[in-house]
Amino acid sequence: MRSFSLLIAMAFLGFSSGIIAQCGLFISEYSESDGGNTKYLEIYNPTNEAVDLSQFAIAAVGNAPTTPGVHESWNTFSEGAMVNPGDV
Repeated sequence: MRSFSLLIAMAFLGFSSGIIAQCGLFISEYSESDGGNTKYLEIYNPTNEAVDLSQFAIAAVGNAPTTPGVHESWNTFSEGAMVNPGDV
């Protein structure tokens, strides 16, 4: 991870901690290119209901964060982004 680090423990922050426990989503795959400029996450939904990703965000930091251990930016999902049951 050349110029980007994910805070996996805090990857999905909903509007309350209850959302995290109830949604069941998890990151099933992560990859980046050799240059580090192209990255992706695969999010798996093992539940029986579609999950609206616009209620979530992914915290991110660079290689030299201003405050180590604290996120510097949020990556949000587009409104209407969904993960169907049993899908990625």
